[in-house]
Amino acid sequence: MNVISFLDKWHIKKILASDIQFMMEIDSPLYNIASRSNRYWIDNTLIVNYKKKKEIQRFPNGEIILNNHKHKICYSFKKIYEIEE
Repeated sequence: MNVISFLDKWHIKKILASDIQFMMEIDSPLYNIASRSNRYWIDNTLIVNYKKKKEIQRFPNGEIILNNHKHKICYSFKKIYEIEE
């Protein structure tokens, strides 16, 4: 009945926290990982790689895609626009 009970929840929380920290602080010079990551541009898209474990792509339309290659997790963030009626 309870499918998720076998998951190691503290480990999942640690991975999610690490991925969110990577996404939020990658532009900060004080963030240790930022100085060890590779940055490059492809067609107005900023791509930041960290040791082939994590990759973040920032597109011109504001969309952000974060790939955690080590754990095979992909996050996609898009702007939500207000619809005026």
